[in-house]
Amino acid sequence: VDDEEDVVSVTRLVLASFKFEGRAIELLPARSAEQARKVLEQHSDIAVAFIDVVMESDNAGLELVRFIRDVQRNDEIQLILRTGQPGFAPELKVILEYGINDYRTKTELDNVKLLSCLVAGLRNYRYRVQARQAALREEVASELHEAKSLFFAQMSHDLRTPLQGIVGYTELMLESSDEGTFEHDSLTAIRSSCDHLLSLVN
Repeated sequence: VDDEEDVVSVTRLVLASFKFEGRAIELLPARSAEQARKVLEQHSDIAVAFIDVVMESDNAGLELVRFIRDVQRNDEIQLILRTGQPGFAPELKVILEYGINDYRTKTELDNVKLLSCLVAGLRNYRYRVQARQAALREEVASELHEAKSLFFAQMSHDLRTPLQGIVGYTELMLESSDEGTFEHDSLTAIRSSCDHLLSLVN
């Protein structure tokens, strides 16, 4: 996110052939904080953002950080402030008051440091996503166990409620698993079986 065309061009050039663990990355440039908000609303899986501070206003980048953390409630994306005018946003004050992960001046971010920041950001993002998925799996496993107990307790009564519960939780798990994996295929099979039983009960 930067309103300087040269900065965007150089960033593109440096990262053109970059791969993280064998996978290419996609660059989504924005020339203002307002454009960045639109990009963020269209893409929920952005891993790292390099954000200029002074753009359409002196604190546009800081307002964008607040939007990401406070409005979107996104604490996974790694936010790196990259400013050409550090006087507008003193480093210590910004680090303490805003939910950023790193603070760099444009002059210090040469090619190597830019790549280093990006790699660190991608690793941190991956860690946070994996931690969230693990917590979700644990929660869903607990709820499935409870739903299973309820299922057997109510076998002679209404079967719809526990079956609908299992379907709901398998859908949550499917959202956090990759297609084609054993886990995804197993969850799809469970949901299908529950859907079939629900059609019989109804």
